[in-house]
Amino acid sequence: MAEHDLKNAMKAYWSDDYDRAFTLFDALSQQGDERVNFHLGWLYMHGFGTPQDFTKAKEFFKKFEEQEPGPGIYYLGSLLLKERNLEEAKLAFEKAAQLAHPSAAYWAYELNSGYEGSKIDLQKASHFLSMAANLGHTYAKRDMSKQSLRNAHGLIDWLRAVANYAAVLVVGYWRIIRDHNDIRTR
Repeated sequence: MAEHDLKNAMKAYWSDDYDRAFTLFDALSQQGDERVNFHLGWLYMHGFGTPQDFTKAKEFFKKFEEQEPGPGIYYLGSLLLKERNLEEAKLAFEKAAQLAHPSAAYWAYELNSGYEGSKIDLQKASHFLSMAANLGHTYAKRDMSKQSLRNAHGLIDWLRAVANYAAVLVVGYWRIIRDHNDIRTR
């Protein structure tokens, strides 16, 4: 029965029927099904199917973190960012990045680069940008290509940088079009 309810909840979730999804996920959670923690956290964070409640979202993301540390910490960081708690968000993203989460590494880069007035640490920013790019993050690769373009010396170096930048953009757009939920595009 729980498996059928989970399938129905997921179907409602992916169909943007958030009221039904929330009702089904919540019922499964009440029955002790931990597979729904991420989805309930996300619904509470965005106020879909339920009133927005950051406290409850945080509760479910912390439960999700126990199941899947990298993604759980990443979504907790996303919630903290949404709350504009930039320093705690930065720490969460840095922690998730150390667990090889590409989007967390990219957001750690952004927050160490002064995003929305966060404290700047250029050494950390460079480290996390490189990490995110090595993990395949689309925007990190784009940003690294832009840096190469800005730092190019001479025509040949510049042409190589332009070709690399163009290739990164094509691959990035292809990845986004193919699967906008790809973790490397957030």
